[in-house]
Amino acid sequence: LDAWGNWPIRWSEIGAGLRETIEPLSETLSSLLGAEWTKVIKNPMGVVVQASLFATLISAMVLPMLVRRSGGCNLMMAVARVLEEEDEDSLPSQTTEVVSDIGVSSATRLPLQAQNGAIERALERWVMMQPRPMSSDGSILKANVALTLQRLSYAVLTGVVLCTPMLLYIFVVPNQDMGSSSTARFGKIANLALLSYNTHGLARNVVANVIEESRYTMTVSSFLRVLSGMVREMSQLRQSPQADMQLTAAASPTRGIAVKDLWAAHVSKRAWACQGASLSCKNGELLLVLGEEGSGKSRLLTAIAESIIQPPTNARSTTYVRGTISVGGVDVPKWDRTQLKKRLGLVLNDVRTVADTAELLSGCTLEEILEPANGVQGGGSANGRNRNAVGVAMQTTGISTSLISRLPSKLSTVVTANEDELRPSPLRPLSHPLSPSDWSRVLLTRALSQTIASNDNPMSSPDQVTGCMIGSILVLDDVTVYLSELEEAALFRNLRSTGAATLLASSRWALGRFADRVVVMKDGAIAECGSHSELLAMGPNRSLYAAKWNEMTST
Repeated sequence: LDAWGNWPIRWSEIGAGLRETIEPLSETLSSLLGAEWTKVIKNPMGVVVQASLFATLISAMVLPMLVRRSGGCNLMMAVARVLEEEDEDSLPSQTTEVVSDIGVSSATRLPLQAQNGAIERALERWVMMQPRPMSSDGSILKANVALTLQRLSYAVLTGVVLCTPMLLYIFVVPNQDMGSSSTARFGKIANLALLSYNTHGLARNVVANVIEESRYTMTVSSFLRVLSGMVREMSQLRQSPQADMQLTAAASPTRGIAVKDLWAAHVSKRAWACQGASLSCKNGELLLVLGEEGSGKSRLLTAIAESIIQPPTNARSTTYVRGTISVGGVDVPKWDRTQLKKRLGLVLNDVRTVADTAELLSGCTLEEILEPANGVQGGGSANGRNRNAVGVAMQTTGISTSLISRLPSKLSTVVTANEDELRPSPLRPLSHPLSPSDWSRVLLTRALSQTIASNDNPMSSPDQVTGCMIGSILVLDDVTVYLSELEEAALFRNLRSTGAATLLASSRWALGRFADRVVVMKDGAIAECGSHSELLAMGPNRSLYAAKWNEMTST
């Protein structure tokens, strides 16, 4: 230290001082190690406990590091496998997903996929929901069982390793400690037991945390695999290699939709969803699909919608087998998908559609709910066009007089489907509850406003109900279930005047008198088709529709 404080520094004196300090220390250590090693050679059993305790502590420290490294390597390998399998032809049909209820029902899922930009808007609301995990075909259950067994095996292994020093002291080294009293031996055993217990608890918690970090390896791998496949599939669909832009541009705005010999099967069961369906509906017409419950009305509309939209394979509820569908006189495969979606307005219903969509949209104003997701791009006039589309859609469905007039803030009213949101709170604005009937009409208005805003046909008049959807196709499933007969008649009249080709399914046979033509479904197939008067003229013995009318009028 004296040499270090002088200037210039005398490095030779510092080196000599360090050697004088280290040499005696090294000699002392060498002599001590030599003496201890001599004792070990003469009596190896005397250090068994100390050596086993040292090895045990080292093992307990290294074990979590090995588990963490193994889990990380597995995850990286899973990700690498997914990225390397970009060219795989087949993908698993059922995979582990974390989805909200909005994606469970095909009747709710398809309308979102039918609108350009609708999924992005739904995701903005989706982040506010708590997702629930959905298990796949037993793979997640097997993974959880494997992880539980892995955690148990590590706990048992750690316990056995940590108990080794105590067992050695009790059973192997008693003769080496004969001079010690029973109290001293008991104290040593208690100290070893306490040390082992505490170390085991720490090691178990660390291993459990490491395993918990890597427990979603299979889920992440499966999600990446499905995401990769869906991105490829959607990219291929958007490219539309068969699309004929010249033919699409020349599509007729009055020919509507034509379905010829459409066969489609259920994805979830071995049964036909649609059997040889053939129908047509021109623009400005309303085709009513009637039938008893379970006759196949909704499946027919779903099969038609999925054939037009072409959603990803994992999102389909039906499998197309054969048949042709044309829109505006152009077969669906020859359409550009983006342009075709602009012409389609879709509302499908099942037992959970209204409830799930209302849950997603609760807390929004009616203006936010009805605003089109991605209408025709028009620069500064786009917002004005969207507002006009919302106003025309409200006139078409009648909510401008039946609903908007009784809301406190009109379109700026925050609506909800949750009773908990009705309680006053400084963290959120006051909400107004809507009944299922109101929500049903709001969702129909929402679909119509999107279709009106997306309609780019030069013959359409987006500022008024008459002719606002010329060239568009409406596929509506049971949208009149909450309407009175007067409201049904007004809705049918307005839909017909919009210029859209409307396919509407219902179980109310009395609606046939409002439609241009009626299609009657039975056991998943079209039993008969014609106008109200034509089917009645066939008589109750030859026509199911006439038999139903005869039954209604005779009671």
